Amino acid sequence: MAQALGSICLGKIFSTSSDMVAHRTAILSRSGQEGKSIVLGVVSTFLDLCGFDVDCACYSKYLSERDWKSFKDIFADFGIQKQVLYGTFSELARRHVNQQGDVRVGTQALVEGISQPSAHGGKAKRPNILHIDEVDVFFARDFYGALYHPSVLVPLQGIKELLTFIWENKGPTLTAHQVQESEAYKNVEQLHFPRLKPLIDLQIVAMVRASSTYNDPEHSYEMQDGRIGYKEHGSVNTTFRHGYNTMFCYFKEHERNSVTKEVFDSNLGLDIRCGSFSYAEIPLGYQRILGVTGTLASLGEFEQNIIRNEYKIQGRTLTPSIYGKRDAKFDLGVHMEKGRDAYHRKILDEITDAVSAERAVLVFFENEDAITAFKNSEYSLRLNDAEVVTAGKVESINHYVRQATRSKEVTFFPRVFGRGLDFMCYDKTVMARGGVAVIQTFFSEEFAEEIQIKGRTCRQGDKGTYKMVLLAEEILRWNQTKVGAQIVNETLVTMDEMDQAADLYKLLDAKRVERARTVAKVRQDAVGRAEAGHAFSV
Repeated sequence: MAQALGSICLGKIFSTSSDMVAHRTAILSRSGQEGKSIVLGVVSTFLDLCGFDVDCACYSKYLSERDWKSFKDIFADFGIQKQVLYGTFSELARRHVNQQGDVRVGTQALVEGISQPSAHGGKAKRPNILHIDEVDVFFARDFYGALYHPSVLVPLQGIKELLTFIWENKGPTLTAHQVQESEAYKNVEQLHFPRLKPLIDLQIVAMVRASSTYNDPEHSYEMQDGRIGYKEHGSVNTTFRHGYNTMFCYFKEHERNSVTKEVFDSNLGLDIRCGSFSYAEIPLGYQRILGVTGTLASLGEFEQNIIRNEYKIQGRTLTPSIYGKRDAKFDLGVHMEKGRDAYHRKILDEITDAVSAERAVLVFFENEDAITAFKNSEYSLRLNDAEVVTAGKVESINHYVRQATRSKEVTFFPRVFGRGLDFMCYDKTVMARGGVAVIQTFFSEEFAEEIQIKGRTCRQGDKGTYKMVLLAEEILRWNQTKVGAQIVNETLVTMDEMDQAADLYKLLDAKRVERARTVAKVRQDAVGRAEAGHAFSV
């Protein structure tokens, strides 16, 4: 019933007017685990049958695939599986950019000197609708204000030997001039010059630079199925590349016999960027925009202005929880420690108290490094057992989610898993002893994320508790770890302010809101730069 009501609320904009501008957008806000994915699937089916193509976009590959699988049979029964497409924001950007032809194919053909037929319009397109799952994530800095950079690997003859020369001579003293004096370069010269000389000389500069930076922390990777992959919103993406840094990582892994010759060879070539496209521009290409989220009311002033003024989202529906309000004792407040040792001890104490009561415990850390730091502390050794869920385990995530709510289970998650996962508790012992305990070990940059993490317990009217445990040092270093020292130099809050605060959470939340206003101006400038890059690319 609740899902049907939500679907009607989104669908009502199509009966109020034929004006595509005045009634082109709407957002539905529903509490966590109350059927957002069902609303997404039902409304998408209805819209397709009304003559629209629908793109359902989500930040997470895991969540997108999960929701698609739950509705794919229904889509097939209606014969609409090719008109309703699910995917991540990056996949949405790829489809949007390639509407008139694959830019990667065109770029490769241009480099290789192959003539391409002109793009002709195929059959008439139907009106299109963008349906965004977890709208608030789209407005985070990873997407709104960021650029999508498609690139293509062009395996020109002789380039593998050129890369091999650079790898064998890598080091801080290697220069582009030295590369241009090599036999490998002279071979490339005979094969591809003069037509490609400017392009290849430019690429050599990037290759030499990458031969010194491929081991830098920002290029850290995971090996998955014999390929190099990068963590991306809870999963590992083995198709993404950090330019030539990734190629030299493949050289390293090939020397370790970690990748096959076929995989190694297939990841070498000229890495050519095909343009820069702004994520913020993509929704404007749709006739209507719909969205669902559990945190609409908690979005900041910056995000609310985007919704109202840029995307003209006028329709909003807030549906209350059908399970009523949470128990007033649900939120156990905030505890802060000044030293890292005491901080780790407090996390252990909170876990131990919940396990002693035969409850299940979900502990959310800011990132996998924070999990490792706790696991390496003496206090983690006192735990009998704790499961750690990381991006590399995303294929088994359903197993860990089911297991996490059993009595005495302790599971560690990085913050990226703080939304979207449905922690259903069927363990009668856990429910009788107070429900699932959620511990958040960092202060969220966005209030919306905090709401999502809280929502991993007290699901569908069940019992549960939430506690925040903070380290003062991380709060004092907020600018370096959250928004970047280049944006604001002063600290978020001083130690004296925290010591004197009557209510620590209210102080931190007020500072968070204040800082968000400062960061908003910088982010708006980033959107402007992204728009300029987008305009140049198209």
